[in-house]
Amino acid sequence: MTSRDTLLSLDPGPEDALYRIQRSENNVKRAIYVHVTDITILPEESRTAEYELIRDLGKLKGWGDDNWTTLTLYKTINDDRHGDAQIHCLWDNFKAHALSQEHILESYPLFNIFDLRVIKRKNDAVQYVHNGSSFCYLKIARFGFELRYIKTELSVYHDLARLESKLGPQLLGYVFEGAERRIVGFLLEEVSGRPPALGDLEECKAALRELHGLGIIHGDPNKYNIIITKLGVRLIDFENACKAPVDNGGSKRWDAMKEEDMRKLELGLVNTSSNGQSWDDPD
Repeated sequence: MTSRDTLLSLDPGPEDALYRIQRSENNVKRAIYVHVTDITILPEESRTAEYELIRDLGKLKGWGDDNWTTLTLYKTINDDRHGDAQIHCLWDNFKAHALSQEHILESYPLFNIFDLRVIKRKNDAVQYVHNGSSFCYLKIARFGFELRYIKTELSVYHDLARLESKLGPQLLGYVFEGAERRIVGFLLEEVSGRPPALGDLEECKAALRELHGLGIIHGDPNKYNIIITKLGVRLIDFENACKAPVDNGGSKRWDAMKEEDMRKLELGLVNTSSNGQSWDDPD
């Protein structure tokens, strides 16, 4: 069976590396994952370059088989005077990541990630896409360690929808990979507007106070996580959000958290760096 592999995401570290790869077989697309436990297994030029990476992985026995989803690569050193290294493959030694059912509401539709048409990649985890009926934003956990951010953000969007709040974009549905429908992300409505200027500070403060009134701390209210629309302020990127504490003595802690959130907002509007560029920016 012929297949075509395309590098989708990578997370190289000083010691190991993670890769997310799209495999196309007979017009069917799915994701496969590779964990290289020792970065020296790969030649230096193959660690971040798609062509070289796919070329070298393709040399592994069993790489082209269609019966696996995850691969762990590790090496051992022969206990002899030559000390030669041996490369080993563990197929499906770890499970491909997915959001657990407790974080999913049945009222939202599911979208196959490989049916989405990518218009623009905003950053590693956010893409501007078309879902077949509208333009929207896709946000995913590329790898398992990013699931915690998705869980936090989804929880906020669920709460905003339940409370009928317009402070954030509308959640359109969940995104899945593979025949087993592993949910790895979600779609948000497109929100048009501009980043706030210093003159919008009071309006932004009012929106943040409203969010706090719903029992939610944003956590990172910089100007690139705020969109000034014709209908008012919209907040995005709730990865660092948290909910109001329910333990005894939580009131003082909650007040301190709200004050810190407001302080971050004020500092964020003064910041002139391009770090955290807004989703709505054209570039």
